[in-house]
Amino acid sequence: MSISNHGHQAREIELTSYAEIVLAPHEADRAHPAFSKLFVQTEFVADVGALLATRRRRSPGEPEIWAAHLAVVEGDTVGDAQYETDRARFIGRGRGIRTPICVTESQALSGTVGTVLDPIFSLRRRVRIPPETTVRIAFWTLVSSSRSEMLDLVDKHLDATAYERAVTRAWTQAQVQLRHLGISTDEAHLFQRLANRVLYSDPTLRPSSEILQRNGSGPSVLWPQGNLRRSADRPHSNRRSRGSGDCPPAAASPRILADENSWPSIS
Repeated sequence: MSISNHGHQAREIELTSYAEIVLAPHEADRAHPAFSKLFVQTEFVADVGALLATRRRRSPGEPEIWAAHLAVVEGDTVGDAQYETDRARFIGRGRGIRTPICVTESQALSGTVGTVLDPIFSLRRRVRIPPETTVRIAFWTLVSSSRSEMLDLVDKHLDATAYERAVTRAWTQAQVQLRHLGISTDEAHLFQRLANRVLYSDPTLRPSSEILQRNGSGPSVLWPQGNLRRSADRPHSNRRSRGSGDCPPAAASPRILADENSWPSIS
């Protein structure tokens, strides 16, 4: 995260991270989330300013897993790092994740570690940004199979240049994979745009509020209209015949059919 001060006075800003800890397979967490969290223990390593978490093994055959969370600041910091691993203390009674008491009420993080009912990772750093200056902070979350290996990873990522190395390594690996698959950079960007429109809502495809308000009946009345392009406009070879072989009219089966002519061509 990069924060720039374009003003003529120095500014101080607090940055607080938040992540919920699982350290278990997705299916196990969904089946018994409260029970699964009881086996997570946390600690704070003051020498490196990192939070550690591990899951107590329920059997000797269960693999060991450790996670770490740390913040690396490129710039001037004010005060010591604050930390929290208890979700209830961070959010507060009767509040949600969008209005945590430690942020909205400017409360200091309590520094609670150990065996907590609902474990989280949260680090807070206060940075001072002089005029016409940019401060950068990188929040790292690391995973390893032992505590000693985890501390080695933390030590490697304390360097301010670790983020640039990780970005360069990821870019290089992506280029190797694209070359292996025979996909050009332009095609990869096209695939990414298409995937974003499928997985995430694209506001550019939504009509304006004025147009939506003209339809006083609501969007539900649009479903019976069916096709984007009516079936009667063009023949389809994959239709099943009924009776004499004639197909039912398009309005009888409300389906959404994409127009193949509007699809992007990918070679």
